[in-house]
Amino acid sequence: MNRGKKIVEGMVNFPITNSEWDNVGMGTSVFLVVRDDGAFQECCVPPIKILGTESLISRCESGMFQVRNGNIGELSTDLLFAMRIGTTGWAGWNEKGFWECTYNDLNNEAKQLLNKVSEIYDRKVEILTFLDT
Repeated sequence: MNRGKKIVEGMVNFPITNSEWDNVGMGTSVFLVVRDDGAFQECCVPPIKILGTESLISRCESGMFQVRNGNIGELSTDLLFAMRIGTTGWAGWNEKGFWECTYNDLNNEAKQLLNKVSEIYDRKVEILTFLDT
């Protein structure tokens, strides 16, 4: 565990050297997800879910998360796709709140991946940011 350290893995350009953000000594993970609307499955398959006790920072457009006591519970819907694309021991905070990953924070490979996944599934790919508490 590298919580609190400025160690980065993956395809996200975390702003760990940007003085606008204070490192609050936790960690951050970023996922790409595609929500399952039921139209993609032709047979019975095991569902994909994100489970855990980490806090969701992202304001997810689909409203698919059940957040209890500031922690994320099981997804309220199945996923077609979920992939962690970046993680760091850094967690940024400023007067606006915690740092949240956007498309512009992805490196070129992650942007290509997001666009390809969107093309494959013909659905919106959401970027979710989790705080390792």
